[in-house]
Amino acid sequence: MVSGQKVAEIAGAVGVMAIEVFWSVGRFLVDEVTTRPHNSGHWTIEGAVTSRYEKDWSAVLDLPLGWGAPQHPQVAGVDIFGGPPGEDPGVLLTCGLAMEGAHAHPYGIGATSGRKLGDMTVCGDDPEVVRERVWAAARALGTPRPDGLRRPAGVPS
Repeated sequence: MVSGQKVAEIAGAVGVMAIEVFWSVGRFLVDEVTTRPHNSGHWTIEGAVTSRYEKDWSAVLDLPLGWGAPQHPQVAGVDIFGGPPGEDPGVLLTCGLAMEGAHAHPYGIGATSGRKLGDMTVCGDDPEVVRERVWAAARALGTPRPDGLRRPAGVPS
């Protein structure tokens, strides 16, 4: 197996590199390798002392990278997709941001049902509560909840 560090060396990467992976139907899949800021790093905007975007600029400019420690015990992010046809994206975003601790990272593209429009991040202390809150925010925007995720006690659906 090739490590992320080896991939960075082969690519001649300077700055931050992202390797987007998924676990699906018992298989580990590599979806994307980028040597640029990637949406998978959005969680660091709220979740880390120095975001991965700040680190990328610092690396390119040969500046100190800054402290990358987490600011919260738990951080969860979920991709958001366009809601049902005819729904006002502004109303949906308002509903998504009503979830405690939710932060939206829109990609600035037109809202279309089923199209990836951005992602949501939620930070907190309890991993199950954080995970449920980020999914509740994403669902308010029309993103379907994957099968198998359960709601912890005390968290609204």
